[in-house]
Amino acid sequence: MIRKGQEWTKRIRSSTLDTQEIWQSFSTPALPSVKYGLVTLMSYRQDIDDHFHTWYYQCLPSLGINRNISKVWRTLPTEFQGLGLPNMSLEKLASSLTFLRHHWNNNTAVGKALRGTYELCQLEIGLEGNFLEKDYNRYDVLASHTWFKVLWELLDHYKVKLTLMNTTIAPPRERDYPLMEQSSRHCHIITGQPLTESDASTKSTSCHKSRGVMARQLTLPIPTHGL
Repeated sequence: MIRKGQEWTKRIRSSTLDTQEIWQSFSTPALPSVKYGLVTLMSYRQDIDDHFHTWYYQCLPSLGINRNISKVWRTLPTEFQGLGLPNMSLEKLASSLTFLRHHWNNNTAVGKALRGTYELCQLEIGLEGNFLEKDYNRYDVLASHTWFKVLWELLDHYKVKLTLMNTTIAPPRERDYPLMEQSSRHCHIITGQPLTESDASTKSTSCHKSRGVMARQLTLPIPTHGL
């Protein structure tokens, strides 16, 4: 994506177009081609913003703009005297939500793939319900790098609440509850954690605080209610 933008910048620098024509070229062929693959992008927010602002820095002189203008002014809407350049991490969030809205709960190959990936993330994290509504900064280390984790970070950063249907996993036993909901009161990270209390009835798991520092063993009691 960035390579496309850099190639466009090289062509513009060697062209004889005036500033107005360059802005037209930037808005019409350049930006749409760069934004085309945003929905499948697996980079985190900071990486997306850093790489696209690097491209903006390279092409701004050709657009007649001082390249040293701050990042805030680059993406600020024109109504507030900004340049109105796309905030690509926000564009990534918008395209991902549109994609999810079209395919979630559909009995298609894409819909099934989304559902399967979501449930794998849900089991890995061990939280009840829709984990996309949870605090990303607290639970992010529980999840592997997936499309849904990237989406989760963007939702949390931009304060967007995403409600999905049918996200509750039925417990294997009556009155059972997700283990992570209880253990998270005492520690931040549990590696290799079971999903529910009954899964851990005969198992001990490592509890790590502050991303693996100060490790200690957490012995889980055998549940007696509901048996």
